[in-house]
Amino acid sequence: MSEMDDLAREIPVEFRVMQLLDRMAYTGDQSDYSITTLIDSPQVAKLKKKHTSALTEPIEERLAALIGTAVHNMLTKACLGLKDVEVAKRFSATMLGSTVSGECDKITLLPSGGYKITDWKVVRAKSMKFDSGVKLAWVQQLNCYAALARLNGLKVEELEVITIIKDWAKSDLVTSATYPKLPILRHPVNVWSDKESCDYLVERVRTHQVEDLKDCTEEERWARKPVHAVHEKLAGGSGYKKRATRLFPTSAEAEAFILERGLKASIQFREGRSIRCEGNYCGVSEFCEQFKRLSQANEESDDDGFDTLF
Repeated sequence: MSEMDDLAREIPVEFRVMQLLDRMAYTGDQSDYSITTLIDSPQVAKLKKKHTSALTEPIEERLAALIGTAVHNMLTKACLGLKDVEVAKRFSATMLGSTVSGECDKITLLPSGGYKITDWKVVRAKSMKFDSGVKLAWVQQLNCYAALARLNGLKVEELEVITIIKDWAKSDLVTSATYPKLPILRHPVNVWSDKESCDYLVERVRTHQVEDLKDCTEEERWARKPVHAVHEKLAGGSGYKKRATRLFPTSAEAEAFILERGLKASIQFREGRSIRCEGNYCGVSEFCEQFKRLSQANEESDDDGFDTLF
């Protein structure tokens, strides 16, 4: 019995019941693809389908999903009965012989006669990119919803994401200029044209329909680029500092930095990392041949030696 198994037994029975109810809450529809599946990696979707019976999820990792579900349920109930508002509205359409569906958290009728689609996101503060405002996946998801809504006769004019930051702390406002000013924020989302949104959705369906497994892209793997790390020599001359002084995309830039500063240093090449894969945030890393290849390549390059010495 592992230490994590021992800890899991300490989780209150109420949480276990919530986990069961959460899994029972959504039974899905008869569509071939959901929007969230389409905007993600085809390889992840296919591996999940192939290894459904073998997939497991530790109970402690369900907490974030439970919080998200609870917040969505409360917001949905709060919006029931509001004028010109619909919640949990699902749209579907057939594309390239496959049925695609997506559920919009909230749809609001605007004075112009068009509609605004709103999506609620429960997030952690550190997961947000406050300088850019909206993640690319959110833009893709909302515009896919818009495409489905338009195919069902609605004129979509506005899109927005409302983030609920579950770990927001007022005390952190003084530590970072980019920290969110409030725990709940509204983010307008760029609205694609009818053609652009529909073309993107069709292309995602075509990509997922391919039978063969296609490697995940760097974006889908949350990849970190390979770098050349400059490590300065220790004062005693017996080795090099563990912490790199600077990181560079190429060895030439690293060498130029050392020569310019007149440093006694070394350059160590660090392979790129696939954060999503290594943390198994996709849920199927153990079945992924691409991840095995990447891991083997990283193991072969991970040593304490240095490529270039100065």
